[in-house]
Amino acid sequence: MIDRRYFTWKTLTFSSRITLDSVGNDAPFWELTGVGGYDPILDINGSHILKGVDSGRYHEYHKILGNFELRWPLKSRRVIGLLIEPILVPMGVDLGRMGSQSAYSMNTGFYAFFNKGILARMYACFGEPGFAFTFGFGTDL
Repeated sequence: MIDRRYFTWKTLTFSSRITLDSVGNDAPFWELTGVGGYDPILDINGSHILKGVDSGRYHEYHKILGNFELRWPLKSRRVIGLLIEPILVPMGVDLGRMGSQSAYSMNTGFYAFFNKGILARMYACFGEPGFAFTFGFGTDL
């Protein structure tokens, strides 16, 4: 189950996403890193649910994950015919409880939408495992 909320004040947007996931006790070990309702291909660590946490780190049957970001859209521009819509993320926090284990990540980053379809994201993250830079492409924040 996923619940997304957005609160806007002037040009700033506060976004939150709460994800609850549970798999049956007969699930194979390699399936325990996934979050089926969110991203069945990437696990919770390899996607942008827990930014900066290594892939395959958590294998649990029950997961509660929260993402909270402050977003600041910057002025859109056209570069070589592409419409670029930049969004600055001055502060973000990712929290997770996977079974008996907890994880967190504090981050700052940048999104760029290209022609309202392709998204590029870049983050600097600090969390339980240390410091990391993450990069990604997709179609969804």
